[in-house]
Amino acid sequence: MIKREFRNFFIVGVGSNIINYSSYLATYFFIENIIFASAVGYFAGLINSFYFGKSWVFKKKNKIMFTEVFLFLLVYLVGGILMSSIIWFLSEVAAVDYRISWFLGSITAMLNNFFGSKYIVFKL
Repeated sequence: MIKREFRNFFIVGVGSNIINYSSYLATYFFIENIIFASAVGYFAGLINSFYFGKSWVFKKKNKIMFTEVFLFLLVYLVGGILMSSIIWFLSEVAAVDYRISWFLGSITAMLNNFFGSKYIVFKL
């Protein structure tokens, strides 16, 4: 079961990144504000991740609850902080190539987000 969930989580993550990037590009094309475009893209990807994580990955059919949304945002915030910290530490302190640093940071964030979603957010 965890293999199926992780596979589906990975697929949703790829889709969410595509939505994030597409929304970012479209918003920037029309508004030409990189901060706003980045926020719109990130938010669009988060909505996709939440919806399909809940309904398809973890098969939760209950109504969306404030607690789920709050915990989801908290788990993903921790994942983002972990990813950024790992990238910074590896590339700036340990002198690891920035691409490898990004890859290791993203793997850590993905695992945080998967297990946090499975055992904290959608456990309810």
